[in-house]
Amino acid sequence: ADVGMFAAEPVLIVPGLNQAAEYYRDVLGFEITLVWAITPHAVVRRGISIQFDNRHTNEPNPSGWTYIQLSQDLDGLYEEYKASGANIVGEIEEQPGGKREFDIEV
Repeated sequence: ADVGMFAAEPVLIVPGLNQAAEYYRDVLGFEITLVWAITPHAVVRRGISIQFDNRHTNEPNPSGWTYIQLSQDLDGLYEEYKASGANIVGEIEEQPGGKREFDIEV
C-alpha cells in the first residue's frame, strides 16, 4: 500500500555544524531552521530540508553527498551559486536520459 511518502531529508556528517549551516545559508541560499546542541545537529531549508550531524565524525572517512533535483531553472541556480562563490567542481553537463546536472563541493 502507498503510505504517502513525499520527501527525503538527507543527513550529512560534518565536523562543524555551525560552519556547514552558515555555508548553506550564506553561499547556497538556504535558511537555518534549527541548530540543536543536545543531540548535535542542524537543519537548513530551501524548499527541501537537509540535516547536518557531527556525532559520527570519529568514524573512518565519514563522507556523503546530496542530489538536489529541480523541476526548472537549473541554469539560474548555477548562475546564483557561481555569483555567491560556491565551489563549483563540475560544470553543467547533460547526462544519460536527458538529465542535466552540475556539482559543487562544500
